[in-house]
Amino acid sequence: MFKKDIYVKHKKKLFAKGYKILADLIYSTPKKLKIIDCEIYFDLRKSGKSKMNLIVLLRLILFIIRTFFIRWRKKIAN
Repeated sequence: MFKKDIYVKHKKKLFAKGYKILADLIYSTPKKLKIIDCEIYFDLRKSGKSKMNLIVLLRLILFIIRTFFIRWRKKIAN
């Protein structure tokens, strides 16, 4: 979770949509964010299956690497 004002302030810099938005927000904000652990309890899944699989995980890793290099290139250019 994050505060709405942080999202509104940085939404034009964000690349991701959906579940990757938190990772994008962390990498897109210029200052360090205060990150805390917040427990969430889910009931057992009654039907269907999780959308998280190896392909989704690889896309998330590639997204983080891409975002890191974009930010790194901007620092070098300045």
